Amino acid sequence: MSVERDRAVLEEIVRAVVERHEEIRSEWQSPGSAWSAHVRLHSDEGRACDLLTGAEWQEVRFEHRNRSAFILTTTDEDDVRDALCRLAQVAEAYLLGRGRVEHRRGIFGRRSVLVLPTAEGEWRIGKRASNPPPMAGGGST
Repeated sequence: MSVERDRAVLEEIVRAVVERHEEIRSEWQSPGSAWSAHVRLHSDEGRACDLLTGAEWQEVRFEHRNRSAFILTTTDEDDVRDALCRLAQVAEAYLLGRGRVEHRRGIFGRRSVLVLPTAEGEWRIGKRASNPPPMAGGGST
């Protein structure tokens, strides 16, 4: 996909999934050299996150303790669109305050995990790993 097409797909997803909420605003950013498009999303409650798209890497970044989740894709437009839609739904849950933070004990102390519910299930986003719910049809990310 081209840079222009990547941006158009991301704009479409943001309009369809996120901007339908009056309390969420979008601000387009300069994408930088590794990305095709970058949008910063803000909620009235002060939450913010970023959606980014690249050739084969789609990502959402949260301000909350510098958490992020990504999906590797092919360059096929439908594959990119599906991944961005999933990540936009995670961003939507975060921005609307639907998530929660769970604390778990580990070998090296307590760690926090950001848990965000979507229609497909709960995303669990930790400091070094994120676990999306299983995709319908048995695939995974």
